[in-house]
Amino acid sequence: MANPDLPGAEGQIPLELGPASSNGAGTSSDGGAEYAGLVTRAIAIVADSLLIDAAALVVTGAVLLLGSVLRISDQHALAVAIGGVLFFVWVAAYFVTF
Repeated sequence: MANPDLPGAEGQIPLELGPASSNGAGTSSDGGAEYAGLVTRAIAIVADSLLIDAAALVVTGAVLLLGSVLRISDQHALAVAIGGVLFFVWVAAYFVTF
């Protein structure tokens, strides 16, 4: 009795591969798109950017609300600079991680 999982076994359908692309750029033989995933990647990066901005807006609102209640400091320029640096680090860490 032959094992159907082994090559050359009875009842196995041979695998036929189509012609390979001559330029290696990911085109199909029928002239399909070269950059098929470009649009979906662009949509994903826009969606990620919107999520980051929405989260930053929520955090900024919470910090401003807390600052208005507690009145910790009047050094707004320093707070804006620190917030800008933290936002840049946050965005860079997000895109490096994901």
